[in-house]
Amino acid sequence: MARDVKTSFPESGGSTVHLAVYVPSTKNISDDIGKMAHKKRVLEVVKFLQKTYHGSTRYKAMGNFYSKKLGRDVDEEVTRVETYTTPKDYQNNIKELKKFLNRKKIDWSQEEIGFEFEEELHFV
Repeated sequence: MARDVKTSFPESGGSTVHLAVYVPSTKNISDDIGKMAHKKRVLEVVKFLQKTYHGSTRYKAMGNFYSKKLGRDVDEEVTRVETYTTPKDYQNNIKELKKFLNRKKIDWSQEEIGFEFEEELHFV
């Protein structure tokens, strides 16, 4: 006996702002911090995004960049922690987000932290 299955998709009201933070596994440009310290950083970002935007998803990746200071390429493991939210929630929490990212940049001894907003990469 076949069942009548209806599939519907929401037409509005969804979470439409996409954000991501790239969590580095180094300090001072290229010094590896170790797996446990990196995991701690990732969990800090996860907790912040969960509290502020109600959830997150994370992906491990290998990143690289050219360091002018070192005069060479630097490879590092990164974890991309992303979230979706409403435009209203994003605007209501933007000051807190900026403060968090700037604090992590100092705490983690970074020149910059990668932050993605609507598929556009920015450096904080």
